[in-house]
Amino acid sequence: MKLHEMSAQYEQLYQIADSIEEKVFEDTLQAIEEPLREKAINIAKLILTWDDDISTLDNEIKRLKALKKIN
Repeated sequence: MKLHEMSAQYEQLYQIADSIEEKVFEDTLQAIEEPLREKAINIAKLILTWDDDISTLDNEIKRLKALKKIN
């Protein structure tokens, strides 16, 4: 599920919050939050991977520049 779809689900739930039972609201909210939490964790992992990639590229650039100076 995409983030904007999750956002739309939150909006729909809060629009009907006054007209449904508290238990139903809580259960539905929990069902929405779990995939959102998982997506947030996956996004954080992706960002960490990008940071590692950038560090790796920076180190390779330094290595190649040093090699170029030698030759």
